[in-house]
Amino acid sequence: MNRRYFLMGTAAAASQVAVWGFASPNDTIRIGCAGVRGQGRAHLSHYMAMQDVEVTAIRDIDESILNSRIKMVEDKTGKRPAAYTDIRKMLEDKNIDVVSIATPNHSHTLQTIWSLQAGKDVYAWKPCSHDPFEPRRAGCGPAHR
Repeated sequence: MNRRYFLMGTAAAASQVAVWGFASPNDTIRIGCAGVRGQGRAHLSHYMAMQDVEVTAIRDIDESILNSRIKMVEDKTGKRPAAYTDIRKMLEDKNIDVVSIATPNHSHTLQTIWSLQAGKDVYAWKPCSHDPFEPRRAGCGPAHR
């Protein structure tokens, strides 16, 4: 199929859905944020400003920061996100579609792997690891297939 015809067909179908008023269950992206101090706080602010994005959960090991960010989201959106200090507990939450990771660099790899294993999409603030060998040590990559 020609790309132009595909795009035109997709646009026509989307316009019909808009006219008929059908809503997709994927209209709202539910996000869990891991690490919400510096860059993670900026991520929260951006997510709250996005239409069709809901901050469903927040995870941070520092409970004072965690409580502060929970209050920040609740004050801004009127909804209280779930609070976690352990990412493994947050990953059990079936209401989360995406995990946003803005923790210290040395923890990105394992948290990304756990999130993917839990069936979540992942946005990991760079870098995803310290070196190309770190994911292999965590059990991923060609050496472990």
